[in-house]
Amino acid sequence: MVANESPSHHGRKLSVAISPVNPYAGYGTVVTGERFVGRENTLGLLHRTVGAGYSSRALVGEPRIGKSSIARLFLDQLSGDRKINASWVDLSSVETNLTLFDAIYDALVETVHLPSLRQAGSSAVPFTGTKELLRSSTADGRRHVMVIDEFDAVRGMESSNLSVRRLRELISRPSDFGLTVLLCCRRRLSSIEKQIPNLSDLVGVCQAIYVKPFTPAELTEMVARRWKEGLPKAEADSLDEIAGGHPFLSEAFLFELAEGCHYEEAIERSRDTLNSYFKKLLVLLEEDDLLQAARDVAVDGHSVPSTELDALIDYGLINRKTSGLALWSAAFAELLSNEARPVDRWSTDA
Repeated sequence: MVANESPSHHGRKLSVAISPVNPYAGYGTVVTGERFVGRENTLGLLHRTVGAGYSSRALVGEPRIGKSSIARLFLDQLSGDRKINASWVDLSSVETNLTLFDAIYDALVETVHLPSLRQAGSSAVPFTGTKELLRSSTADGRRHVMVIDEFDAVRGMESSNLSVRRLRELISRPSDFGLTVLLCCRRRLSSIEKQIPNLSDLVGVCQAIYVKPFTPAELTEMVARRWKEGLPKAEADSLDEIAGGHPFLSEAFLFELAEGCHYEEAIERSRDTLNSYFKKLLVLLEEDDLLQAARDVAVDGHSVPSTELDALIDYGLINRKTSGLALWSAAFAELLSNEARPVDRWSTDA
């Protein structure tokens, strides 16, 4: 590798290691290999609970915070255990006229390499077949660990209330059925349940693990993939202002910097990505009844109800600082506090 010097906005020199591939070029995709940063505590907890067969969990976090990447690595780490059948279900790709157990049953059948007994239009076989398959596997001393990605999509599936009640039945008895699941969802399970009528409490048997923005140490590790000694202050401040440690937004900005852009040019080139993400986050917060609380904090640090404050802290969207409460991203705070007029750099109308 050869070091190259590219000029910054103020005429300073930013040392860039020339590489045939920009190390941030894959931003927006599932993170694997050397791109995966940190998350050791989360992975450890998943192995001690879901992986060990004791209880199911839900990975909860804002969009593109890294839930699927963590879940993928978790399953990969289980692959060497011959006593575990590991499977993956992505509900975002399942047709809405199917049930949750159509997807679960098909994934289990594929994992254990058995012929499917399900006939088109039948909803009975998937659930009864799943119970039979799980019982027979448990008798052989095997267990099943299943990731159900994009679990929010269950809200629009056929017979969602019945399917989720059946899922609760299975995961509440891991010693009988040998099944533990890891749900990946953007919304809290309590919020998902509000949108599904007559639903039993899934929260009680599937506790949440919140995936938050990176810690400073994790962000430093991501930056070091291109800049071993870290970013100059102006670039580092811009990264913090925009992304606040969010891995996807951080990689989007670092990609532009690694292409040789001045940091202000990198901000401009990241605008569309940033605005698109903020729009999705606004919708999520509104559906979760947290938007007004986030807005109150952004405007002038207003106190908010403890339940809403706790939820925003759980998500990692609010940080407690010596000066009071602050949103995770100064750019997002600026957007919320300037909704009545155009925002120079961050407006979603740009």
